[in-house]
Amino acid sequence: MACNPVLFFEYSEDAQSPFGKKMLYQSILPDKARKIDESITNGVNLAHYIFDTNGSSIEVWFIGCNKSNKEKVRLLKLCLLRLHLEQEVLKNITIFIADIIEKGN
Repeated sequence: MACNPVLFFEYSEDAQSPFGKKMLYQSILPDKARKIDESITNGVNLAHYIFDTNGSSIEVWFIGCNKSNKEKVRLLKLCLLRLHLEQEVLKNITIFIADIIEKGN
């Protein structure tokens, strides 16, 4: 059973843009990306987007990094990866159990 991939896209908030940091952040995100409230990410800029391909999807997390939040970003990525893996395992277990039930009937 295959698992869907997850992609972490880290961008530098220290980068310079002639239009300012807010414009730089907005230019990186896809239009339909869902921004996560910073109050639950410990102040880290985070957005989520699901990129659909031929019958599968890729979860993309956009994470803003700067000199002062590197440890927060590392911990956030670990949490997101764990959640993604748990979701994929539960999905595969559900499919496996459904196959067993279907074959038993």
